Amino acid sequence: MKKTFSIFILLLIHASVNAQLTIGIMVPEKYNSDSCVQLTLKDVIHLFNSAKGGSAKLNDHSADMLIQIPLELDSVTLKKDAFKWKRKGKTWTLNSSTPKGISNGLYAWMQEIMNFQFYHAREINLPDLSFYKPDYLESFEGEPVFKDMGFHLHTMHPIELTEDLLDHTRPGALDRIYEYINWLARNGQNYFEFNVLESIQLEAWIPHARKISDYAHKRGIRCGLDLSLHMLQQKAFQLYEAPPFKFAAVKKQIDYNVRELAKTNFDIWNVELSATEFTTGNQDKKKEVLIYLTNLLTQNNIELMSRNHVVKPDQMVNGGNGDQAGEILADGQGLMVHTVMFYTLTDEKAPVYRNKNLRHMYDIMKAEKKKRKTWYFPESAYWVTFDSSVPMFLLPYFSARLSDINVCEQEEIEGHLTFTSGWEWGYCYIDWSIARWCWNYKKDGAEIKKTSLQYLTQLCNNEIFMRFLQEEEKLQQEYIKDMELIRVMVAQTVTDELPGSLNLEFHPRPVFSYPYIRNNAGITQLDSVLTLYLEPLYTYSSIGLGIESRADTTKLNRCEREMYDGIRITHLRAWHRWVTLSYLHNYRMSKIKKEDFIKSYLLQDAETIRYKALQVVNNREKNYRYDLNLLTTKHKDHTCYHFGYLYTVHNLHFWEREELQAKTGKYNFLYKNIWNVGRTVGLID
Repeated sequence: MKKTFSIFILLLIHASVNAQLTIGIMVPEKYNSDSCVQLTLKDVIHLFNSAKGGSAKLNDHSADMLIQIPLELDSVTLKKDAFKWKRKGKTWTLNSSTPKGISNGLYAWMQEIMNFQFYHAREINLPDLSFYKPDYLESFEGEPVFKDMGFHLHTMHPIELTEDLLDHTRPGALDRIYEYINWLARNGQNYFEFNVLESIQLEAWIPHARKISDYAHKRGIRCGLDLSLHMLQQKAFQLYEAPPFKFAAVKKQIDYNVRELAKTNFDIWNVELSATEFTTGNQDKKKEVLIYLTNLLTQNNIELMSRNHVVKPDQMVNGGNGDQAGEILADGQGLMVHTVMFYTLTDEKAPVYRNKNLRHMYDIMKAEKKKRKTWYFPESAYWVTFDSSVPMFLLPYFSARLSDINVCEQEEIEGHLTFTSGWEWGYCYIDWSIARWCWNYKKDGAEIKKTSLQYLTQLCNNEIFMRFLQEEEKLQQEYIKDMELIRVMVAQTVTDELPGSLNLEFHPRPVFSYPYIRNNAGITQLDSVLTLYLEPLYTYSSIGLGIESRADTTKLNRCEREMYDGIRITHLRAWHRWVTLSYLHNYRMSKIKKEDFIKSYLLQDAETIRYKALQVVNNREKNYRYDLNLLTTKHKDHTCYHFGYLYTVHNLHFWEREELQAKTGKYNFLYKNIWNVGRTVGLID
């Protein structure tokens, strides 16, 4: 105890005099040829030297703090890629089971102990080490919750890295991709995946993809390609084109594509089995194709996985002609169980894709884990008309993703792959939290408790703002998710306004459609609209706008400002929906009562609210982390959309469209339409 106290005093004196913490990293020569360890050490030294008051270099025994990398790995007492730190005096000794575990241990120690924060691929919060004060912590350890864990970048959408991943000619693309792979490594992930689209120039693109996989492998991260058997939607890469289905022709196409794509050296292929999410196709033919494809991939040391969508077979447009995906997979083929939006496996209500909830996906996951490699595949954003495209910063994502991680750990699910679709408007913090929740940490043998907003706390400078976040999380959970205001706060998507069998439900919808409320609803239905939506919208927006004043916006740091702006625009969105829906309600009521409509001024109020929200958008656009034109303008790209994923945010397209629809009654998908439906569903190029 005296020795520890003496070291503590000496370090305090040293820090106060020199205002610098020096760190020596002791590395055995055996790791000189290990790329995973070497790249991590290079990065760690760079990060420490970039922090104020920090200085690190290899094998400096005179440093204030020593980090000892083990001579021998411990794969007996430690799980794969796990680690354990022990401190004695000024020396921290790292024990691990693998080289990747050494990397995981170094980065976790930096985040959990030294207060580095790797929340975004392009931004890091660096601690001020000038007056670093050591504590009496003697051990720190971490175990991965899942054997495989990582992120699926949904590059069917025009998100930040879509063009970098798919366009081999794009200047600086590899540097930006490597930044993201570094983010994965810094947050202890070991898998990375994205969609390949038919718009790539295959043979010219392969060397580009090989450079991506080579770098990821050096960082201890496996890579996956998301492609399809013959999916029509959103320019998915097809392993074969059909119809007509002729097996000889199919085999020829598959042979070519496997031969070429195998050159990328990607480890897993995540293959979509259906032409669309609401169709199944001929199951027997699929089984035959999958057996053939699996044999080819096995010869190339590639694993095959597929995914089970949330649509039940009896809700398919072909009337339930088909099985769940797992039922047509052969031995050796893995399954990813997919869920959508901010709903969990166990929520009582999840009104999406014609479902009451997603508990059938939980049942599928529990059944399939007994047969094959099974991963959970949830979303941290659902771009199309649900969250960041509106935009809204939906805090229930945090508790939902943590809840599912806990459930999957209890069920001993092998892998966790997060479907991510854009990082602005606060969504990077959701991904960062998910990555860290995928680890179990202990300090001096005591488990670090996981809570929904625990990592946002590390980014906040003051308790006042943290209380604001906590209040808002409860408010959104109660009103937006539990009371289902999300049904009216989302924007309408194309299928919401199509007739007949094409009127497919994707995200939550209001109980009554907007044209019905405006033109056909009776008194009883209007009362329901008032109770279900108008009153709680008013309450949520009023309370939300009220608590904003308690956030003390004069003292916000960069991260707090981003979260505040995301929450403020969500409040404004609720207020705007209250006004436009009130217009529809009053318009119809005046028709029923045969009175003059006197509340047309409501649309002027809606416009005023929209301009307030545009001020928030303008502020955020100054702080977007990738090229503004790429994210917010129309341009030719590799997706079916040909505009950036924040294009509709730039001028709050959906908000203005709703005002005009309320005024004109033009509720059809062609009105003020931005989507090329033919290109999206694969009918045209």
